[in-house]
Amino acid sequence: DKCTLCAKCADFCRYNAIAVISDRLLFFEQLCHGCGGCKLVCQAGAIGETEHHVGVIEKGGKPDLPLYHGMLDIGQPFGVPIIRDLKSLVNNHGTVIFDSPPGTACPAVEAMRDADYCILVTEPTPFGLHDLKLTVDVVRELDIPFGVVINRDGIGDDRVEKYCSEESIALLAKIPNDIRIARLYSKGVPIVEGLPVFQQLFMEIFERAREAV
Repeated sequence: DKCTLCAKCADFCRYNAIAVISDRLLFFEQLCHGCGGCKLVCQAGAIGETEHHVGVIEKGGKPDLPLYHGMLDIGQPFGVPIIRDLKSLVNNHGTVIFDSPPGTACPAVEAMRDADYCILVTEPTPFGLHDLKLTVDVVRELDIPFGVVINRDGIGDDRVEKYCSEESIALLAKIPNDIRIARLYSKGVPIVEGLPVFQQLFMEIFERAREAV
């Protein structure tokens, strides 16, 4: 009832979750990212916020190695609220590793935001190089130090390595395309337990990342 149809909220929303058409305001809930910006710009006080269940956070792991896992409800397209809550739970727990969603969409950006260091994992293929370039642009925009790990090394070419060299990007490690790794992964067995030879490799990745912070 308070809405004056000024459309300031629609102009503000970069996700097109609000539209003003003639004498009606339309709200597309599934496009809303929950930033609250529309409420801030609404001078009439017509916009409120309500709690909306999007998923759950589960805790597991070991006593000395806790693991938090965020899981979206079925049909929920937007995971940023869960990622924010996860970060609020663990930000004061010493060294924290976030496994970010792939790509450069909002969930990935939210996971990377405020990180001390980002490890970008790619594959030596044209698609891998394409996505890596997009992600490099994002972490540079966020001003976060980063390095690259090439996974499944040996399946493609050397263009990822050349790109890293040309852009002065640290190449932290190359993980070989090894069928044994895939078999362990399918059984839920960590690589460093099933193939202890890789323990040193992952420790070197960790140490190089820590030294860069």
